[in-house]
Amino acid sequence: MRHVAWIAILGLTTALGLGACKSDIEGDVAGECSDGADNDRDGAFDCDDSDCAGAPACKGPPGGGGSGAGGAASTREWLDVASGGVHSCGIETDGTVLCWGNDADGQSTPPAGTFDAARVSFFHSCARTSAGALACWGCKGTKDYGQCDVPLTLLDADFFDTGTYSTCAVSSVGTATCWGCTGANQGQCTPPADTFDQITVGSVHACGIVAGAAVCWGNDDYGQSTPPADTFLALDAGTWHTCGVRADKSVACWGCNSPGPTQPADFGQCDAPAGSFDQVQVGVYHSCGLKTDGTVVCWGCIGDHDGTATDAGQCTPPAGSYAAIGVGKYHGCAMRADRTVACWGDNYFGQLDVP
Repeated sequence: MRHVAWIAILGLTTALGLGACKSDIEGDVAGECSDGADNDRDGAFDCDDSDCAGAPACKGPPGGGGSGAGGAASTREWLDVASGGVHSCGIETDGTVLCWGNDADGQSTPPAGTFDAARVSFFHSCARTSAGALACWGCKGTKDYGQCDVPLTLLDADFFDTGTYSTCAVSSVGTATCWGCTGANQGQCTPPADTFDQITVGSVHACGIVAGAAVCWGNDDYGQSTPPADTFLALDAGTWHTCGVRADKSVACWGCNSPGPTQPADFGQCDAPAGSFDQVQVGVYHSCGLKTDGTVVCWGCIGDHDGTATDAGQCTPPAGSYAAIGVGKYHGCAMRADRTVACWGDNYFGQLDVP
């Protein structure tokens, strides 16, 4: 299955004992790298936190700081583009991988080689060769959960996806393999012994399609691993929710169930609009869908975990007709029919600055 697909990604949950209100990256909101606060509660803050290595306050503006409702379209031609966290990667028509945005963990420094598909998450990125082999990069220091350690036995990744702490792939015979999860194992690295058509990885859960049905495993604190009994064409997993395109082209989302008043999870990202869709991609606090007429619509964006209304334009994609979409935490990217790419939303780490 060689086609354009995307990954959107992902944060931390209380199931890890880290607190539902803990930010996943210091500086993923403008100003966090210079506010004197330890926003992700890892013991380091501002420019002393490695997450801020690419922030304007720590190394100077990357060419486009702040937030914006839309980024300028790239003039390059792309085969695939993937968004996640606060960076994106794309594959040029000659197979070269380029990444832009945050690079604190090496997630935006791809290897040389020729690839045909890419997926990205918060701390790492992966790409596939035309022969089906995978290469992953990032995972530096404390952000190494084993998610970059592609198993030597995996030779033909027909479908693959990246999550916050893990990576999964489906072989040409439908066998699912997942790796990573070191220190963050909620069962998302143990897929059932089914024959899968595709797979998607969230923060501490994962889902796949088996004979048209959605099958999920891992953490289910928010209902993100309890899919409806529908027939699905595609799925995408986020932090507290999962969405899928049904056989009738409508979108269904599940999860977003807050365990308690101090652990909010519903930011409108499960409230999928009516319509006919070809693709759906989800992040942490919002979701986007590619409609069958080529337009992109997004929903959610009514706030975030600490109660603030964080709307950086991530729910306002530029007008136009698109062939594929990707969703990060506070930004998104889409590929037009002419293979150019446009991004929108927050640009604090230059994640809208398509090369």
